Amino acid sequence: MPRGVEDARKRFILTTTGNFFGTQPPPPLLDSPELNGFLDDGNQFVLSACRRDGELHLSNKIEASGDEKLLVFFKLRPTVITEDNLHQSLLVSSMLESPINTLYQALSQVFAPVLLQDERWCSAFDPKLAGLLRELQLGLGSVVLQGGGARPVGGGARPEGGRAEDDVLGILTPSDEFQYWEDLSGSAERSSSRERASHFTEQFKFIQKELAGLDGCSLLDGVELVEQSRDALDDVWRQAEVEPYPEARMGRLMDVIGGALGRFVQRKLSGLKIFEVPFVSVRENLRTGVSVCEQWVAACEHLTGQVWKRHTPHPWKGNKHRPQTLHCLAKRLDEVT
Repeated sequence: MPRGVEDARKRFILTTTGNFFGTQPPPPLLDSPELNGFLDDGNQFVLSACRRDGELHLSNKIEASGDEKLLVFFKLRPTVITEDNLHQSLLVSSMLESPINTLYQALSQVFAPVLLQDERWCSAFDPKLAGLLRELQLGLGSVVLQGGGARPVGGGARPEGGRAEDDVLGILTPSDEFQYWEDLSGSAERSSSRERASHFTEQFKFIQKELAGLDGCSLLDGVELVEQSRDALDDVWRQAEVEPYPEARMGRLMDVIGGALGRFVQRKLSGLKIFEVPFVSVRENLRTGVSVCEQWVAACEHLTGQVWKRHTPHPWKGNKHRPQTLHCLAKRLDEVT
């Protein structure tokens, strides 16, 4: 096989690795035993790359420890990799945060939609396997939402059978947070924890329904939803029937509601036929979109910077919270108007 920089196989792998980690692979990696073994030994299926202490390292194992992100090359079949079969024999995947979270996101965003919704594959997929795939997706999702998809800090045990309330990395949408409490209401070990989760689930029911139907709303409806969401979160924070709502989760919920509102505004504005309707109408929609964004940012800052700071039974301890992504979108839209 060709060697060094003239080897197209090595150039592909090391260039991809360098681009992923944003660094130039050191020359010794060109002739590393891990890379040579992966390319030239048909029985060597895996090559992983990570960045440790500022340097790139290659391995023929998946070493998913610590907080390192991984890039993994693996073979479709046992074969020696050549320049001719390079792009037909290799798969490339990244691993971020944890194997569980990575698998869940890949399944939810890529493989489940293709296998369960695309007619070409759905018709050829055994219904029993489809059911198992859905069960796997739901099971992984539950683990991720409960914090089991992230590495425990310091290797310590998690409360409630492996769940960490302040672990919010798996919460990407409002429905994720609502599902977290619904799952916990049926799975927590202590009855008091189940009752608390059920209480929050009940409190969230109204805005859960409203946010789920966001696509069918108008921009003006979005302004009203901001007010409803603000009031719902205020009620949840102030409730005194069960143990208070965690501050870390509330900040994350504000962010993901902001994300949902931002995507809603973008979808509504992208549907405008700006060259076919009067600019006055376009500008009015833009201003309403800005209002949705600004009002949610203002609501979060007001609650966490003033209202909850003074709520003695459960005071907000951190700085006032601002959904930064939504704040930036509001500024950009305001510039356009």
